[in-house]
Amino acid sequence: MSRIQSKKKEVISELMRETVYKAARSVIEQYGWTGTTMDRVASEAGIAKGTVYNYFKNKRELMMVVMEKNIEPINEQVITIVQRKKFSTMKDTLSAIVETVIVELIRNKKIISAMILAFHEDGELRRKFDPRSHPYQNVREVIHKVISQGVNNGEFRPIDPNLAEAMVNSLFSGISRQIALGDIDISKEEVARDVASFVLRGLLAPVEGGTL
Repeated sequence: MSRIQSKKKEVISELMRETVYKAARSVIEQYGWTGTTMDRVASEAGIAKGTVYNYFKNKRELMMVVMEKNIEPINEQVITIVQRKKFSTMKDTLSAIVETVIVELIRNKKIISAMILAFHEDGELRRKFDPRSHPYQNVREVIHKVISQGVNNGEFRPIDPNLAEAMVNSLFSGISRQIALGDIDISKEEVARDVASFVLRGLLAPVEGGTL
């Protein structure tokens, strides 16, 4: 096979994977984890079921891809906030990151709901999931770095950055579950502001002679 033919095959393969991914996301949003089948994904993509299996061996693998791609916009936005140094303080930087994550979680609540249900119902999916290699780990590392810098420069109270980041991540996880259950129904902007304020009030260093 020539180099051109090989490249063409790679491009076609990538386009097909993207087509199947978009179909899988649509099916998951419509039917949830339980109702998602390879037949429905194939029908949504307009291809034969056998073709779907050429790229993804089962719906667990599809869900893993959907999960990874679902986090990419958050990942990109968070990295952009830090790299472009949009804010002069770690307080404002962390606030922007928290608001970004919450807004994206609410925007993708159907997928979030399906993911949570999938992990609850499918032990094999839980076993295959490695959080250390998931793209969301990049977000966690950025948050850890921002908190560390805030502690070092005195903006944040002297707290172990590992513990602080873990608490922020747990907050995101809890909110994700509430979103999935439909218990949070106010605007995403309002939720984002409230969560950011809540996080910062716990981290900010006390103001001498006053309150936070």
